[in-house]
Amino acid sequence: TYSFVIPEAANGCVYVSLKGDLNQDGVLDQDDVTYLQLNRTQITDALQLWLADMNNNGKINAADVIILARASAPGEDHIALDWDIVATND
Repeated sequence: TYSFVIPEAANGCVYVSLKGDLNQDGVLDQDDVTYLQLNRTQITDALQLWLADMNNNGKINAADVIILARASAPGEDHIALDWDIVATND
């Protein structure tokens, strides 16, 4: 499980992200796959780790790239993927 610290400036905002949406543009596409392929060994930010860990095993590896590539393929139902509240200002 990953935990997040939200800055005071968030003023109680809740952040929602789509699992795999590494550039956080609201769409799973080839840009996210390319980002993960090029950066999977360098991801250290907690939110990016959560977004990149497609199989939720706590590791970022080739399996996550494959899952993301399949999920972002044209015609896939992105709504079925893991939308989640990833941070709150409690």
